Amino acid sequence: MFNLAIRPLLFGTLSALAVASAPASASAQQAPRQVTVSYSDLDLASTAGESELNRRVGSAVRRVCASNGTRDLKSRQIAQACAAETLANAQRSVQLAVNSAHSGQQLAQNGIAVTAGR
Repeated sequence: MFNLAIRPLLFGTLSALAVASAPASASAQQAPRQVTVSYSDLDLASTAGESELNRRVGSAVRRVCASNGTRDLKSRQIAQACAAETLANAQRSVQLAVNSAHSGQQLAQNGIAVTAGR
């Protein structure tokens, strides 16, 4: 008898806790993540330097858009969309740095900010 009386109370409490904690975890996952990729040690006027910078940027994109270990289809789709957008945005900065190196111009920065979804 005691067991039957506790079930609705326990279920209601657990449901309320789940609803109350959902917005906090969703906002934590949506916070922008950023990694700065340094290229101060690279000769971007060379093919090898440009390739290494692209490899570093790709690695940074994978880090900032990681799906936090979840493997469901929706999480993978979100991670893939994040990676596509983040890589496209980072490639603009890569191209600017490479073009500047080829023209002999020195940029004020020596790194590229790779920010998830931006």
